[in-house]
Amino acid sequence: MEKTFVLLLLLMLACQTQAVIWDGDGIYELTTGESLLQGEVLDTATLNITGGTINGNLICRNSSKLNLFSGHIGGLSVTNNATANLYGGTIGGMGILEPAVVNMHVSSYEYHDTGIGGGRVSGYWLDGISQFDFGMEPGTFEQIKFVPEPCSLLLLGLSVIPMRARRRHT
Repeated sequence: MEKTFVLLLLLMLACQTQAVIWDGDGIYELTTGESLLQGEVLDTATLNITGGTINGNLICRNSSKLNLFSGHIGGLSVTNNATANLYGGTIGGMGILEPAVVNMHVSSYEYHDTGIGGGRVSGYWLDGISQFDFGMEPGTFEQIKFVPEPCSLLLLGLSVIPMRARRRHT
């Protein structure tokens, strides 16, 4: 039984690419069924993740861009003028070193301070069904831009109209 488990584990590791570096001006894809141990997005490269798994860390730096629609990233680090747009998927943990931009496109979210530096953020992606929940390094939450769904922005804009009309009548 123990030998079978070890052989199965070795087979799983053999099916995964050790590490991938995406760099240059290209646009790259990670799709369903692809599995990596770790990755790095450099320079002005763009990585679109529409499925698949990065079990370890994904590092985005040097003006690179990440678009996460679905799939899984074990740990995400964004630094050196990189941009990460998060629309869906799962993330084990996140760290941001300035200057960097992380845009989370969500319908709702909550932040939970763990009391030991850092915290957890959880909520729903824009579809209102898919959830997210991951840990953050200290100082990360303050650097994330939460982008609300378009309907929320519309309702906010429409609420100003009655207030302006009321102001004119007084």
